[in-house]
Amino acid sequence: MTATAPDPESPGQPPTNDTGPQELEPNQLPHTPRRPIWLCGTCATEWPCLTVRTLLPLDYYDSPTALHVYLATLLQEAVEDLTRLNPDPGPDPQRMHARFLGWVKPWLDITRRRAGGPD
Repeated sequence: MTATAPDPESPGQPPTNDTGPQELEPNQLPHTPRRPIWLCGTCATEWPCLTVRTLLPLDYYDSPTALHVYLATLLQEAVEDLTRLNPDPGPDPQRMHARFLGWVKPWLDITRRRAGGPD
């Protein structure tokens, strides 16, 4: 998105970034990773983005182990992709673990508490 020029009738107001909904490429789902850089295809933050971290625990509510396996698989793919892009020094293992897996249990616990289910 590009910023628009300030409105001459609203001096002092910052330019807006309102260009409407972002167009998705064919077969691209919202908030999916853009590979090989592993940024969110919708919000351009590191994937998994906040939206994904909010939705995945709901999608995997009854199968937290499957969520861990899914994200661990993507963690491995992300490390491989990011290492190819920048082999020296490569992605930090602790940071990658926190990014892909470190948030899962706390978010699952929050999701269950809000739904009134067991922790």
